[in-house]
Amino acid sequence: MKYITTLLLSIISLISFSQDSWVNVEFQPDQYPDETSWEIYQDSTLVASSPIYDTPLYQETIVYLPAGEYSFV
Repeated sequence: MKYITTLLLSIISLISFSQDSWVNVEFQPDQYPDETSWEIYQDSTLVASSPIYDTPLYQETIVYLPAGEYSFV
């Protein structure tokens, strides 16, 4: 019983410390904002993409992602 309790406490502590990550995309389109976009891929899977920009003003988007390696295009 002591070993099971120790194992469960170890698993709970690992789960509670694993966190998703995020990326803050700060962007300012040029004078043609509707022609501007970005995408985030994990391997060949699209996981996030830009909103449609309609003004050339500063934009900020927070994208929540599971921990891992990504490509920003």
